[in-house]
Amino acid sequence: MVTALVRKGQHKLTQQFEHNKKMLILESTDHRLVKNVHDLKPNKQQIRSIRNIWKAIYNKKQMEEQIEILKHRIHSNCLPPAFNLLDYSLNKIDKILTRSKQDCTNDNDSKQKTILAARRLKKIGRFKYDLLELSIAAGEQKVRYYDKIAKKEKKKLITMSEKLKKNNTNSDMFKQLIEAIDAREKHMILRADYITKQKLKSFFDEAPASQDDIMNNDGVGAN
Repeated sequence: MVTALVRKGQHKLTQQFEHNKKMLILESTDHRLVKNVHDLKPNKQQIRSIRNIWKAIYNKKQMEEQIEILKHRIHSNCLPPAFNLLDYSLNKIDKILTRSKQDCTNDNDSKQKTILAARRLKKIGRFKYDLLELSIAAGEQKVRYYDKIAKKEKKKLITMSEKLKKNNTNSDMFKQLIEAIDAREKHMILRADYITKQKLKSFFDEAPASQDDIMNNDGVGAN
């Protein structure tokens, strides 16, 4: 028994160590990719668009994570803790119905109350899952919104590129900038997908620290 507990503890420590090592690599790579963009010395307008693109990607991935968690809850039949409040609020009604059923002397009335109680529980359950589905739909709409923002800002950068060509400005430098921006964007997606996978893997267990605090609220990484 003791040996099994020790092995289980060692396994968790190993998993946490591997997770921390993976996150360290991801964060280090992210910092390098951000630096690559800044080393190309984009102008203020370009920096604004770059930050907007990365912020939109960050928000999009955060929303996708929440959607995946909600879907996982539905498939695993595990409702969010917030729904416990609804159950608590309805608890008194359950007790009243139970007492009424016990006091009932008419068999037909008793049977009818049992049927109504069953229907009620079914509707409450359906209501909870409907709320989850509505949340998922709202989240998916937000994902499309953030995706639209990212595409809009990329178009701005392309427009800038066309202007630079007309002004005989070095277009190769702009091409390098776009490639650097895309490289960081792909890495942001890779990082976010890994964190989401880890959270789902340890669903309702204590997930390894995601170290989201390393990335600022704008989702743009290092300044």
